[in-house]
Amino acid sequence: KLKGSHRREVWEPYVLAYRPGIHRYWEDFRGFGYDKFSFFIESQFAGYSFAVLQDFFCVHLNHPEVSTEDQIKMKERNSVYYDEFKLYLWGRYKDQGW
Repeated sequence: KLKGSHRREVWEPYVLAYRPGIHRYWEDFRGFGYDKFSFFIESQFAGYSFAVLQDFFCVHLNHPEVSTEDQIKMKERNSVYYDEFKLYLWGRYKDQGW
C-alpha cells in the first residue's frame, strides 16, 4: 500500500544466479546505494550477459524502513567507496580491454 500522494513504486532488478567463480557484491557497500548497481557494473566488465526469464517470478520481502536522513548518510558513505570500487575494477579487468 502506498503512503501519501507523492510516493511511487520503484523496483530494482534482481538476479538469481549461480556459476562457479561468479563475483560477489562489493563488500564495502552497506545499506542504500551502489550495492546492486556495482554488481551489474562488474558483471559487464566480467563479460556476463543477462536474460529476462519468462514464466518465472520471485517474491521480495521489504526490509525495515530507514529514515530518509539515514538513507542519505549511507549513500554518502557508499559514494566514497565507489571510487575505490572503480580502482578495483580497473585493476582486475584492465587486461580484458577495459
